[in-house]
Amino acid sequence: MLTLKGAWLQVFLEIRRKYGFRQGWNELVIIDEQVFEVFPYTTRGCLAGIPQYTIGGNSPIFIDRYTGEMSQPELSDLLSSRLSLAVKPT
Repeated sequence: MLTLKGAWLQVFLEIRRKYGFRQGWNELVIIDEQVFEVFPYTTRGCLAGIPQYTIGGNSPIFIDRYTGEMSQPELSDLLSSRLSLAVKPT
């Protein structure tokens, strides 16, 4: 079974691979307080409350703790599934 530390490292490396190395307020960071098999991330500047570093459209990375498989669904897919749960036909 994958440990939280191992999962965190995999997601960290995937973000670096996908988006490259960034520094300062533009650095992409995992939001540790919200991690539980779902790894949300944003820029360091956004976490510090600087609006120009806000990024939009980034969906969290999901990791299966048993297989270590990572997935990152498109944001539109996440929203569609949430909306379908919220709106029930009468």
